[in-house]
Amino acid sequence: MHWRNAQKDHEFFAILLYWTPASLTVGILHSWVSSAPFVFFHKDTLPNLLFPNKSFAELLTDTHFSLGWGIAALSVVHIGAVLKHHYLNKDLILIRILPFCRTRN
Repeated sequence: MHWRNAQKDHEFFAILLYWTPASLTVGILHSWVSSAPFVFFHKDTLPNLLFPNKSFAELLTDTHFSLGWGIAALSVVHIGAVLKHHYLNKDLILIRILPFCRTRN
């Protein structure tokens, strides 16, 4: 049971990480459809390529918000799982993850 939970959690986390660039794209699209300029690194402004559309902007806002908080929540779950393994189970998960803690053969 424990292994299946970890596997499903990793699959879901991988899906969310693949959606991180999509979240950026959604943010850019939101800027365009809400008539707000998209300023790139506080220097360059990308031109608006879409016409303003309030209902589409609201959908993009909700999508961008959900993707961002989903990634943040799953990151907290991952960190909690690693700390649980390290302090309660006393196994070597944290040692295997951190490159500066690895033992030499």
